[in-house]
Amino acid sequence: MSLNTPFLCFSLVVLTLACGVHSAPRPGLFSVMADRDLCVFEDPTSLVTFSPSAVVGNLLLHQRVVSVVASSKPGGSFVVFGSQTVAVHRQAHRPFELAFNFHPDITIYDATYVPTTGVLMAVGVNGSTGWPEVVFFRSEDGGFRWTSWPSQRHTYSTSGSISFSSSGDLGLCVLGDYIFRSVDGGRSWVNSAWNASSGLVTSVAVLDSSLAVATTANSRGGGMVLISTNAGATWQLNPNAAFAAGSGVVLVDRQTWVVATQSGQIWRTPDGGKTWARTFAHSNTDWTGLAYNSDWGALLAVGYFFNDTGGAGAMALSWDMGGQWLLSSPLDKAHMFDRVVPGTPSL
Repeated sequence: MSLNTPFLCFSLVVLTLACGVHSAPRPGLFSVMADRDLCVFEDPTSLVTFSPSAVVGNLLLHQRVVSVVASSKPGGSFVVFGSQTVAVHRQAHRPFELAFNFHPDITIYDATYVPTTGVLMAVGVNGSTGWPEVVFFRSEDGGFRWTSWPSQRHTYSTSGSISFSSSGDLGLCVLGDYIFRSVDGGRSWVNSAWNASSGLVTSVAVLDSSLAVATTANSRGGGMVLISTNAGATWQLNPNAAFAAGSGVVLVDRQTWVVATQSGQIWRTPDGGKTWARTFAHSNTDWTGLAYNSDWGALLAVGYFFNDTGGAGAMALSWDMGGQWLLSSPLDKAHMFDRVVPGTPSL
């Protein structure tokens, strides 16, 4: 497989969960969510996945898998979030175990983990009032006990994105027409100021208190990039970034940012947003998620092919910070990948 070929199609192999699967010498590459399935990508030489959905599915009561995070302390090494349930995987070659059930009125949208503090954060909505209220959840024991913080804001958004700085102090969360910020490690949240006429905010990434980037989508299928340099207190449009609706953003470093769009394009800036170049385009693809694994130096975009494929799963892999991409062939047995995160469980 040549990394000099920007668009190379190859087959994806789907393996069923089996005992004796060997872990990569470094942490696994990526975990990919597809409705009720969790697919794991661990082979650095090709896009090879297997699905432990039979293990996770029973614990999550067949809920949609909304996020997975790698947690090193103290309760779980790998945490899977269903829309109302949390399951953890603490030991290689051992099954997932049930950690927590949220109230039936709660629907979780996204979750993340802060390695420096050992804190798990989740965001969702409380539908008990008839008008869904945004709620944040925080766990310090690997997902077994949670405290909540209601935002007193209502939203009809059906998805969200949450991200923290590496220090764990600054957290940002986007849900449709809201951007929330926390400067105390997720213990409390306030609504951030931004121009909602720019569309709905679809994804967010935090480098530190001096740089955060978010993507938007408008009703016409277009999108913009928002930048904050003051810990998410205020946001400005990046005038040099005008492309299709964004579905994922990664800050590789302070200068290199990568954005995946809902129209099958991937854009990259090498200079902190001053200039952008389209590094991938596929007219029959919709990207739904993007992640960066710093241990491997790899980027993975996930989504689905449409038209003749019937919505088969799609992946694109980059080893050079988003400059060139390897495109998978349609993955017939994993329809419509939802999102992707770095790291895998040691099954």
